[in-house]
Amino acid sequence: MEKSRDGQVIRTLYRDSVISIIIAAVAAMFGMLIDGIIISKFLGTDSMAAYGIVTPLFSIMTAISGVFATGSQVFCAKHLGAGRVDRAREVFSVCMYVTFLTAAGIIVFLYLFCEPVTIVMGARGTAAPLMPLCKNYLYGIAPGILPVLLLFIFNSLMRLDGDPNRVIWAVAAMTVFDIAGDLVNALVIHGGMLGMGISTAISYYIAIMIMLMHFRKKDIIFRFSMKDVHLTDLGSILQTGAATAVGSVSTMLRNLILNNIMVAVAASTAVAALSVRNTLNTLFGSIMLGVGMTTAMISGIVYGEEDKHAAEHLLSISMRYALIIGGIQAAAIFLFASPLVALFSSGKEDAEIMTVYAVRAMRFYAFGLPLYGINQVFINYLQGISRLKLANIVSFIDNFLYVIALSLILTPSMKTDGIWLAYPVSEALVVLTVLLAERHEHKAFPKSAAGLLFLPDVFGAPDEDILEAAPATIEEVSAVSSAVADFCRARGASKKEALLIPLCVEEMANNIIQHGFTSDSRKHLLELRVMKKPDTWIVRLRDNCIAFDPGKRAATFDPQDPAKHIGIRMIYGMASDIQYVNTMQLNNLIIKI
Repeated sequence: MEKSRDGQVIRTLYRDSVISIIIAAVAAMFGMLIDGIIISKFLGTDSMAAYGIVTPLFSIMTAISGVFATGSQVFCAKHLGAGRVDRAREVFSVCMYVTFLTAAGIIVFLYLFCEPVTIVMGARGTAAPLMPLCKNYLYGIAPGILPVLLLFIFNSLMRLDGDPNRVIWAVAAMTVFDIAGDLVNALVIHGGMLGMGISTAISYYIAIMIMLMHFRKKDIIFRFSMKDVHLTDLGSILQTGAATAVGSVSTMLRNLILNNIMVAVAASTAVAALSVRNTLNTLFGSIMLGVGMTTAMISGIVYGEEDKHAAEHLLSISMRYALIIGGIQAAAIFLFASPLVALFSSGKEDAEIMTVYAVRAMRFYAFGLPLYGINQVFINYLQGISRLKLANIVSFIDNFLYVIALSLILTPSMKTDGIWLAYPVSEALVVLTVLLAERHEHKAFPKSAAGLLFLPDVFGAPDEDILEAAPATIEEVSAVSSAVADFCRARGASKKEALLIPLCVEEMANNIIQHGFTSDSRKHLLELRVMKKPDTWIVRLRDNCIAFDPGKRAATFDPQDPAKHIGIRMIYGMASDIQYVNTMQLNNLIIKI
């Protein structure tokens, strides 16, 4: 295999996925940013402070949706990577069932206990006059909790189901309607905080209606069925998504504590500045979360396939994207901090003071953003490979422990700057902690992405029992088939295995190149992997051509032409198990012999 094609399917898949996932992740959080800007511009500093008080509640929503979205995404990706489509459908059905029940429960709870909730959030003491504003916003946005939860879940699963563009269209429509609704509320209806919440909730429902059109399609993986709802899967979903919940709940607690620290060391205008910083983080942070979400999804697939080399390629390119995208964002934020913060300014004297605080906050924030991206990649990767305990620990120290500890240490002498500085320093400490964890586990500091895989020793097979290639022509397939035959004989394959395995490679790879590579004008890639396990041989072919299930062709028998598809039919008749999955617009064929 040419070195230039080594891991190219994973690199191409990541590149094609990350942009659309970032767009969807940003747009999903864009409602909060839009609300923050319009509230600050047209409703005043008190309304912005009230919005900042209830913002931690959205961290709870993010935690719940993150658990279901990440847990179901990774769990489904693992099943699809192993060719278990029916199990992926069962996980989807469980996720939908529990999401609807959870959303209904939260909506009822908020309407019954809105006032105590706002008090816990911080509308007490000197901030007690803000309680009516907080309550009004929550009353308006509460019905939107169901589509918010579904939005995150569909954002993940529709990519696995080969329909990424629908997510982009849905969130684009949501953004347009949210902006229009907020402006009509602020300038025409004058509905205050209640109207702001209602317009945002309506925009979320519009996005979900567009996404639900996906399920009218015939050839999709995920369909809801009550008979597939087995609550025994719920534990695995919750366990897998726990790191996301830890991060979101930690963020909520961190913001609550920092609000109180800020009140103790500065005026309420500094609390509003912290709200501006957190609101802008919903935009810039969600970009990095999109990088992490892409990593989680693909790592689940490669983990299900037991593909160690693909995991190495994935982690390497994920970190590269995190550094590049994070670095570009950081430079832009530092240079344009004043115009960004000015979006939230109403021109009043207290708003001008708030702007001074917020500009410094954003410039400190910029320094930590690339490292935040690296940490999100690592947390999501750990979830994808089922290192859940370590993922939870990293998520907790990243989103809570280090920031709070540093803030308590620095604010007595540095005041508000102590809080702003705590963020980037904590990100650096998290990176150091991960490196120390790797050193503890393998007694050496990692020198590349391969040193940070954290995979079990029994994962996949030893390198000497794996053959990988990326043929692009019929001639290359012939050469690879001969190499596979030698590889199998050298590892004790039986006569039947030594004949069948190269036959599988040649027949299936030739079919992909002859028909898939020529089906359209796109650039197509094929990756082949042969792995010797103690009790079986596994052949995996992965390509980015149009969807093609060879099993359906194998089932086709034409009495007028008995030789039609004879090679595919023979392989299906002799192999012990064959699984085909089309996910993320990739064909994945797994043959066990």
